[in-house]
Amino acid sequence: YLPELKAGDAAPALAAPDTLGNIVSLDGYRGSYVIIDFWATWCGDCRREIPGLKTLYNDYADAKVNGVPLRWLSFSFDFNATAWKNMLRKEKFPWTQISNLKRTREDPTFANWKLRWIPAFFIISPDGTIAATAITADGLRAAIEGLK
Repeated sequence: YLPELKAGDAAPALAAPDTLGNIVSLDGYRGSYVIIDFWATWCGDCRREIPGLKTLYNDYADAKVNGVPLRWLSFSFDFNATAWKNMLRKEKFPWTQISNLKRTREDPTFANWKLRWIPAFFIISPDGTIAATAITADGLRAAIEGLK
């Protein structure tokens, strides 16, 4: 279920509104390592990964790789704004959450990122290329450790 995009590939464009309607773009994170989490509230596998992902965030929130900050961004394929915002309030994610509020097959992001499944995690290098991919929080932890 790993995405088709691999380490060394250029990361596709990514932009969507946050919960306040502000457009957040991956371009705004250029120069940092970025962990991107693709998920949805209706996805059981995604919900199972939330505790591990939050632990991972707590372990690496202030981490730097070769002096470069590690930043976090989540993109949700939720299509129901109320369900999405309720989950965000419940989970209190401490990193930026964005969504076009479209289903996976309706949002071009799913195809552009060559996703096969969610959750899907990417680490983007400061130069905008993909450094690693994973489909579990444990796999993401190993990928983060591999950056050092």
